[in-house]
Amino acid sequence: MQATETLRGYVRDGIRWIDALSTLAGSWPAQWWDDLWETAARRIRCEDAAEVLPASAPWRRWRGRDPRIDTVLNTAQRSRQDPRDRPVDLSATSDAELVALLQAPDTGRAVKAFALRQIRRNARPVPELLDAVEQLATERQAGLFGTLRVLGPQVLPAARGWAIDTEHPLFDAAAHLLGEHGEEQDIPVIRAALDRLTDEWCGHDRLTEGLTRILASTPCASHTDVRAYLIRRLRWLTRASPHSYERGSYLRSLLLLDPDKTTGVLPSHLLDCEPDVRLLAAQHAPLTDQTRRWLLTLRDNPIEEASVRRAAHARLNSS
Repeated sequence: MQATETLRGYVRDGIRWIDALSTLAGSWPAQWWDDLWETAARRIRCEDAAEVLPASAPWRRWRGRDPRIDTVLNTAQRSRQDPRDRPVDLSATSDAELVALLQAPDTGRAVKAFALRQIRRNARPVPELLDAVEQLATERQAGLFGTLRVLGPQVLPAARGWAIDTEHPLFDAAAHLLGEHGEEQDIPVIRAALDRLTDEWCGHDRLTEGLTRILASTPCASHTDVRAYLIRRLRWLTRASPHSYERGSYLRSLLLLDPDKTTGVLPSHLLDCEPDVRLLAAQHAPLTDQTRRWLLTLRDNPIEEASVRRAAHARLNSS
């Protein structure tokens, strides 16, 4: 459920929230996202019509619930009267055919979104997508970033080029792709992207996870200044970020980079509002008398998450 909560949180606060919402609605049961219609009604603007597919989830389900949503859907519908934008079934389409569809000049925007979604659903790398990416990026095609993530390390050469071109449509996305798949040489780019988030709360978790992943695979004596910077940033985010659903990510990174000091503060996180944080604390908090009392409470709480109860039980039995 952590992935679901992360996406739900991004829909509430993220920049590419419509893309995230479309991914969630196209991949998971309706009960996991249907209540987000109020968030969508609050955030949606007329200029978002180009990113909305009225015949797809969640929009076809939400039509009629709020005039702000309906206005944008009507605008999007009028702009999609072209038969090229009618929904199509691409489930049996080969990877090569999907890429050809993305490159064809007469393919409508909505059909391109369906093609990108099908590549994501197939969940296998399609390196030929890179042949179409410049065109799709210029068009600001919905669903492109999520599909690029499926490419894995194959996206690295292109992402490194986008990351140094501040005018490129994928400039911001590049750092996230490098965080997910990059290597030691990508540390400066990921750190620079973190520095640019001074006035935003969205995006810290992916970038810090990526930087932590790379640093954890290098000798402790290397990149000492970046390690110190990242540890300070993670400690601050753990305390200050309003996105509580990201706190587990920050603590996991701190456990890799600064385990001694991090385990020392974990007992208080046994009382955290986020279940993944309570789980992490139950697994790693030092076993003091107070910790054992809190673990007993977690173990015996009938409304606690099952994974947290099991972890509390295992820690108590190990002492």
